[in-house]
Amino acid sequence: MMSGIFIGSLLVLNTSSWPIAWLGLELNLMSFVPAAMNKEKSKKPAMTYFIAQSCGSLMILLGGLMLDMSSFSKAVILTGILLKMGLMPLHYWVPLIANSLKNFFLYILLSWQKIAPLSILCLYYLKNNLIPFLNALAGAMMMMSMTIIPLLMVFSGMIQMSWIINLEGGFFVYYTGLYFLVLGVVMIYFKNGGMNFSWALLNAGGLPPLTGFMIKLKAILRIKNWMASLLIVASGMALTSYSRFLVNSKFFDNSLKPLLLTTSTLGMV
Repeated sequence: MMSGIFIGSLLVLNTSSWPIAWLGLELNLMSFVPAAMNKEKSKKPAMTYFIAQSCGSLMILLGGLMLDMSSFSKAVILTGILLKMGLMPLHYWVPLIANSLKNFFLYILLSWQKIAPLSILCLYYLKNNLIPFLNALAGAMMMMSMTIIPLLMVFSGMIQMSWIINLEGGFFVYYTGLYFLVLGVVMIYFKNGGMNFSWALLNAGGLPPLTGFMIKLKAILRIKNWMASLLIVASGMALTSYSRFLVNSKFFDNSLKPLLLTTSTLGMV
């Protein structure tokens, strides 16, 4: 099952044929569903995921087969990509299934499953400012009311995708890989909690001078438009949400109290 997940995505990364890309997306889908959602209570989330992903793949295929690559065909492909990645305004299915997944498969959903559609987005120059704008703004606002860690990670991922979409070249790959690594550390420590989990979560939120902050600082120097200001504000709100979560959760450590309260206050400012 797991091999199909990775082979499907790699197939998309290494082809310029729309039917083969669609085949790779479907192989990935048909491998992920039985591997991640094999329990009785997972039937509804599995069906939700299957329908969303199938529709997204089909839209990408149909848009790609419109050989003229007109504005309409690009819009169809872009809609399919947004649906597959769970980005605004087609993100509705991700929160519905996030709580039903084990930590490992939630990590796969928020990392590896983004790679294939993200590669299509970049390869065919379908980026535009509206996508990161909507996801940074909506992700930050939704995080402010969340108290469940899987949902926090889902909406934080929307903000991170806004950063990634604004980057290009080698730094795009570097930032994406480092984000997936930081996210993986959060998922590893989430099960046991404690101080390690608290620091991993603050790192994911971009607390200075941790890795999550340094990578964003480097990214800001490469984003030359007004979007940088929005991303900074969204990331500040995300860090505030993480701090509030830690203060009010079982993972709270009194030694972190001054830092967390300061972070929350600065985030509100």
